[in-house]
Amino acid sequence: MLKRFVLLLVAFTIALVSNANAGSTYTWNNTGTDWNSASSWSPGGVPNEPDIARFTSNGSTFGSATTNPALAVAVYSRSLTIAPNQNLGGWNFAGSGSMVVGSSISNSTGLTTYGPQTTTFNGPTIKGADTTLLNYKLNLNINYGSTLVLSGTSAVTAQQGGLNINGGTLKLDNSVTNIGDRLQAFGGTGFSVTMNGGTIHLIGQTGQTTLSKMGTFQGDFSGGMNTIRVENNGGLTTLQFSNGNGNTSKPGTRAVIRYEAITGQLGALTTDTTGSRVLFNSNPSLGNNGLLGSASSVGFATVKETDGINFATYRSSGGLRSYPRSSYPMNPCI
Repeated sequence: MLKRFVLLLVAFTIALVSNANAGSTYTWNNTGTDWNSASSWSPGGVPNEPDIARFTSNGSTFGSATTNPALAVAVYSRSLTIAPNQNLGGWNFAGSGSMVVGSSISNSTGLTTYGPQTTTFNGPTIKGADTTLLNYKLNLNINYGSTLVLSGTSAVTAQQGGLNINGGTLKLDNSVTNIGDRLQAFGGTGFSVTMNGGTIHLIGQTGQTTLSKMGTFQGDFSGGMNTIRVENNGGLTTLQFSNGNGNTSKPGTRAVIRYEAITGQLGALTTDTTGSRVLFNSNPSLGNNGLLGSASSVGFATVKETDGINFATYRSSGGLRSYPRSSYPMNPCI
């Protein structure tokens, strides 16, 4: 009898702790710019590590003014969800503080964007809460129709988990502030990058060399068009991945990976002062006749440049480039 009572007491205690640790959901209500003000959220209160913070159309009525948050200090949430605002527009996060997303109490979904809208971080840094626990690491989930922009001094500084681009666009805007490690902390491997019909777009700094490190490119494609885009502004602009995997598709999906140069051509040499490059830390495997190969024998990679679209190949001195037209095989499909 006593044993049964003790077991019931333990179960009751666990249930109480679980409910207490479940956290609350807070929605930004457009009444101010201070994240740490209880009046900025509905219900009244400030999100913390166990809680979910949401920026959605439910925060205020259609036609009312949108008030964007300014982060002066570190702010916390278990998960951060960002969808179109009440006017079907996007959100801008400014300030010199930091956005910490993750929890030691409950699993975190990370920072997730939904479209159609553009979310811009221009100033705040972003990170997970800890490197030792999986649910502390930060996942970035960029879904259909949404664009996540990191500009100014905004960067993911630590605890990178997975970068999952599911029909959305990640834009790294170095046009004003040139940060080479927007997604990869110095000395680390950065995010594990997977795509499902999405886009990564790097904008270089005007007239200067730009290097942006992406992390480990899994190339885990589930189909559709996946685009890696480099836009130089008159300076040599390089998007670099931490591994040598340039084109791997899930069997049966026949995904297409397109590497794009907005102006000029891909494959600029290290001696060039202008141009666009996509590099891997080691040379990816090449398939038939030097085409960029696919480990699963389905899907293919192309290069889109000013003069059109071509199949992709790779050279160690300049990275991804278009396949020389004079070298076309009789059957270039891979």
